[in-house]
Amino acid sequence: MPRATDLGIWAESRDTSEVWLLDLHVPAAPARVVTPRRKEVVYHAEHARTAAGDVLLLATNDGASEFRLMSAPLATPGREHWREVVAEGEGRRLHSVDAFAGHVVLGHRAEDSTVLTVLPADGGEGYDVWPTSRYGTVRLDRNELFEATSITVAEESHTEPLRWDTVDLATGVAAASSSGRSRRTTLRSTSPSGARSPRPTGRRSR
Repeated sequence: MPRATDLGIWAESRDTSEVWLLDLHVPAAPARVVTPRRKEVVYHAEHARTAAGDVLLLATNDGASEFRLMSAPLATPGREHWREVVAEGEGRRLHSVDAFAGHVVLGHRAEDSTVLTVLPADGGEGYDVWPTSRYGTVRLDRNELFEATSITVAEESHTEPLRWDTVDLATGVAAASSSGRSRRTTLRSTSPSGARSPRPTGRRSR
């Protein structure tokens, strides 16, 4: 979420939310709201560092029933400064965003499963990380290091035991798992509008 010098405070209900930021260097100062809550609008905020500076990445249903990814400067995070980074996806619902030093990992619900999308923090081509079994689910496991160059992902299903893989953030290559099954990734690219979209190109990480 926010940088280590900020405290993020969430206030949410079933169909609305808001996030407040408190500067821990000046704890007596009032917290500032990212954007005030609005009926039937939900958003979650994650702090990211880019070449252009510190930003908040916001997963929100504002203008997108299946959620989209927006970005705003950390210093001026109000709704008027939001810009779209990843458009609402057809057949998938964005539910989480986690930032690392050089990459951003999005969590989606898609079809009968879940999928992770890894994107470079400063834009460019990324990839999807899918479960190895048809009805499996894949999620980020506990990854505490912001400077990490690889992440641990967990996969489980009703027919297969829980497994973990280490995925290189830059390449999408996964370390061999005990099951020996390869993990599928699909490349993603940036559209002319600046929103990222899938490419019909696939590869398998081994």
